[in-house]
Amino acid sequence: MYKLYGRNTEYGVQKISLWVDSLHPDDRARCERELQDAITGVRIFDTTFRILTPSGETRYLKAVAGSILDHAGVTVEMFGVNFDVTESVLAAQKQAQLLDELTRINGELNTFTYSASHDLKSPLRGIDQLASWITEDLGDDINDQTKEHLRLMRSRIDRMERLLGDLLAYSRVGRSVDDAVSVNTYALVDDIYDLCVSNKNFTLYRAENMPIVVTYKVPLELVFRNLISNVVKHHDKASGNIWISAEEKGNFIEFFVRDDGPGVSAEHQDRVFGMFQTLRPRDEIEGSGIGLALVKKSIESVGGRVKLESNGLNGCTFRFTWPSIVVAK
Repeated sequence: MYKLYGRNTEYGVQKISLWVDSLHPDDRARCERELQDAITGVRIFDTTFRILTPSGETRYLKAVAGSILDHAGVTVEMFGVNFDVTESVLAAQKQAQLLDELTRINGELNTFTYSASHDLKSPLRGIDQLASWITEDLGDDINDQTKEHLRLMRSRIDRMERLLGDLLAYSRVGRSVDDAVSVNTYALVDDIYDLCVSNKNFTLYRAENMPIVVTYKVPLELVFRNLISNVVKHHDKASGNIWISAEEKGNFIEFFVRDDGPGVSAEHQDRVFGMFQTLRPRDEIEGSGIGLALVKKSIESVGGRVKLESNGLNGCTFRFTWPSIVVAK
């Protein structure tokens, strides 16, 4: 006890006096009140407080004490133990400070992302409208080279708009405020296919045992939408096939999205999940390069994992796990 309080037994200070005199001024009234409550039997003495040592150092101690009562039930003596919890308290304070700072920074980033997305889209739409007017004004007098330049300009404006939208979606992943709902993944995949695959030369095969999960619908929908759209976008033929199935894996469902496209070589399989990554030139294929990064972040936000499997010659299989029941954070 004396060692914890930075004192020497030679001073002959009684323990209760040592405790009271060492209490931090801001904690003294509370601690004395809690001690009195313990003496009168109102509560057990179990508290954390600060002390000031003779050297001026502040320490955090935890004290737990019990009472010895006489035949009348009156406290005649107390006994207990003190623990030095300075390191754990300071660590918790530091953690709270870092979390507050991280929350503040994330809030600023979210505000910036939303503002940038909104403010940049307006001039982009104006440029696109201007290109459209130029095309209309020139009419039949427009030459092939100018027509191609205007087409490329509008194509890149469209790409930039989608990039801004995807950046906004990426910043929002993992912060769903919606309630978890029951989602029939068979019907979900069917709806996404009808929405995303206008070219019905691509055939969708769904397993009959596609599960019903209790989850946030929007993130799961985003995952399937990007994976199905990618098949059509990156396929090397005008027609193809998409197979989607699922298996139970404990508390998770493992989904498989497989295609018969050109495949992805081993050295590029991790790269595809990075931001702004495309394996073909941007002018050959429209995309922001964020789709699979969105997929990965959405899956990991609910505790799942995603993996790409391909022999690099024909076909890809995206495997990802998703909890059968999402637990609210």
